[in-house]
Parts: sequence; C-alpha cells; structure tokens
Amino acid sequence: SEGEGQGKGGSHNLVIAYSEDLGLGPGVAPVDPEVAAICARGAQRLAAALGARLAQGAHPDVHDVVPIFRVLRAHRLRGLGFMLEEPGASLIKEEMLGEVRRGISQPPQAVEEATAAHAAYCQRVLTFLASHHLLVTPCVLTPPFDAATKWLRHGPQGHTFQEYTDWLILTYALSLVPCPTLSLPVGFTAAGLPVGLQLVVRPGADDAVLAAAAEYERAHPECVRAVPLQAPVVH
Repeated sequence: SEGEGQGKGGSHNLVIAYSEDLGLGPGVAPVDPEVAAICARGAQRLAAALGARLAQGAHPDVHDVVPIFRVLRAHRLRGLGFMLEEPGASLIKEEMLGEVRRGISQPPQAVEEATAAHAAYCQRVLTFLASHHLLVTPCVLTPPFDAATKWLRHGPQGHTFQEYTDWLILTYALSLVPCPTLSLPVGFTAAGLPVGLQLVVRPGADDAVLAAAAEYERAHPECVRAVPLQAPVVH
C-alpha cells in the first residue's frame, strides 16, 4: 500500500520506499513492535516533510544477505590469525576469534560464490534505488540495550540470535552496498530510549540524503536532540 506526504515545496515525483525488515521476515529480522511503530511514523513524517510519495513495504531483494555477510566478513578477518595465539587470544572476544577461525577454514569456493552473490546483491539494490529517491528502514531491530550486555542473544518475538552480529542485520544489509547511508533519530520509546531510521540513497547522492535529514530536523526538532537516559519521554 502507498501513502502520500504533503510537505511544502515537495514533489510527488519523489518516491520513498519504507520497509520494516527489508522483506526478511520475523524469522531472520524480528523488529521490536515499539521500534516498528516509531519508524513507520518517522517514515510517514519524512515523506510529508519532502512532499514525497511513500511506498510502504517496498524494498530490494536482499534474501541472501546473511550468507554473503558471514562468508565475506570471515574472509576479511582471516588475516588476523595471529590473534589465535597467546597471549593475544585471551584479550580478544571469543566471537571475533570464531570468525577468524571460520575465515581460515572456509574453502575458496565458498568465498568465490559469496563474492559473485555479493556483486549480484549490489546490482539489485542499485537497480531499486534508481527508481526510489530514498530507501528507509529501522537502523536496528531493537531499542538500545544495557551497556553491560555483551551482545543480544534474545530478540523480539522470542527470537534467539545465533551470532553476535545478528541483531545488526538491517545495518549490515545496507553496509554491503556502496551507498551513502544516514542514521536519523525519529523518536523515543516509552522508556525514553532513542530510535532511528536509516536513509539510503544511490551512490553519489550524498547531498540528497543530507537534505532529506535536514528537512526532517526542521519539521521535527524534538526528535533529534541529545537527551539523558532519564529524560522525559518525547512523543
């Protein structure tokens, strides 16, 4: 479904795509309901500020993002094999060491396949952005969590994360492509924790993403100020 913004000076030739989870579904990218609601409202406000048309649920095909990311990340970390030896190994988190081991042990064919898949992945995203002014998603799946928590093992909807990077899937899904991406604060949870949207544009359109964020800031300055964790909730 689609909704239309009515911002001043905007153009309905601009199309903003908003996707809560990039089509990955709750089994892979379970978004916290409060984050989802804040981000959906933020996307609507952004479209209104720009006078753009909002394409709800539109997104590029990123179905193979997890294997691409895991294989290529491990491949790039393989050169850190020296960290597996003491005394350095005891200073590095086990999750990182596990990725280094994976990079060393995975076969060359896996890297070749992931590299080819990555090229196709980037092309799909770039093709999508050719017909959309912005792609907008939540920055991450959950609100900020306690700094004492090493990484999220349990996410929304009873989901269990298998790897320490899993809760960042919406972030790394877009960092895999050569596109300017901006994190825009768009509201706060009932506990006063900040929630942000990712704004993504085609390569070279840095000015467009900065201008879009500036328009949002002008329209909703209450959402973009730094606040103490115990500050009053801003709706």
